[in-house]
Amino acid sequence: MSTPSAAAARSTAAKPASKARVTLRDVAAVVGVSVSTASRALSGAPGISGEVRSRVQTAAVGLNYAGAFPRAG
Repeated sequence: MSTPSAAAARSTAAKPASKARVTLRDVAAVVGVSVSTASRALSGAPGISGEVRSRVQTAAVGLNYAGAFPRAG
C-alpha cells in the first residue's frame, strides 16, 4: 500500500472548509512554520530565508489567502 507524500498530506489536512475564511494560521500550518514566521515572510521583513518566503507565498496564493494582497481602495 502506498502512502501519500508528506507535502500532500500537509496540504490536504490543513486546508480549511471551502467556505471558511483562510487565516494566516492556515497558511503557516500548510507550510509548517509559525504564524509569526508566515507573517514576516508575507510582509517582506528581513531575517526570513528566500526558500521559506517562497513556500509561504506559494501557500498563501494556493489557499486564496486574502491578507496576502494589498486591498484596493
